[in-house]
Amino acid sequence: MKFTRILEQSRFEVLYDALTKPSVDKQGNKSKPRLSKEELNTLVQADPTTKLNDVDLNNMSPDDFKTIKAGKYVQWLIKQYLSPKTERQPGENGYDREVANVKSTFMEDLYKVTDDLKKFERFKGRIQGEKDINKLTVDQLYDEVKDFDLTLASTTKAERKSADVHPGSKLVYDGPNWRVVEIEDKGPVGKEAACFYGGNNTETRWCTSTPGTDQWFNRYINNRCM
Repeated sequence: MKFTRILEQSRFEVLYDALTKPSVDKQGNKSKPRLSKEELNTLVQADPTTKLNDVDLNNMSPDDFKTIKAGKYVQWLIKQYLSPKTERQPGENGYDREVANVKSTFMEDLYKVTDDLKKFERFKGRIQGEKDINKLTVDQLYDEVKDFDLTLASTTKAERKSADVHPGSKLVYDGPNWRVVEIEDKGPVGKEAACFYGGNNTETRWCTSTPGTDQWFNRYINNRCM
């Protein structure tokens, strides 16, 4: 089965059999698997649309394969991982070492890609550029979604106000009489935090304007509200 054909199928068991087991050509020669079981499991879990249905990928039974629903971005993640960008070309001295380093970095930063995929899934209708994930690289995906904020999308304003520290801010000091909050976020979450701490809560009645106006920015010096 050709690799491109394999990636058209999202069934976990198909991916597992095709990518983590040695293949045999017509001459009977075996080739190494494209992925280790650990690599495939990590990539499958990195897709925010994957549904494991309470299956532990590290302790699966044969019946579990049909329970797992690989997400819509698993194929894309596999392609990105198996097609690393390198300065050296195949056959050149140091190429294999560079590929290994690039793949290691990819896995280390995979949580960032997961966050970007969450944004892509949530805000796809508002993306102005390319909306076909298969036409994007990891870096291009980041560029398309970097201005979106999952905090505002996943919580209500009431939930954010009830948090110990409002999202977009950092508690610097919390003493018996004073609380010092630092706000570095320059986006919508930072604006909301500045308005909250600057006159729309029970702690302070000064500093910035109330939500719904743009005057907050004039007093939002260095993105700090105190």
